[in-house]
Amino acid sequence: LNADLKSKQTEISAEQASLNGYKASGDTAEYNSGVPAYNALVNEYNAQLNQLRALIREYNSLVNARNAVAGEADQLTKELNSSATPINK
Repeated sequence: LNADLKSKQTEISAEQASLNGYKASGDTAEYNSGVPAYNALVNEYNAQLNQLRALIREYNSLVNARNAVAGEADQLTKELNSSATPINK
């Protein structure tokens, strides 16, 4: 997903440079015809970025749950055996 995002960024930059060139040269028709494709690229990029953010939130939630379980396991271990070595978090 990260590689796809980087690739999409490169595409967007190239398309943006092309559009800027059309705009600078006064070629309004070419500029206007390229805008929908540019917008589609940006929309795809944003959708992939939102997907990545959702995966990061899910990962962070799993890490927090794992850490909570490890903390509970440490506490239980201490209560059962005060000389036990705690679980690494």
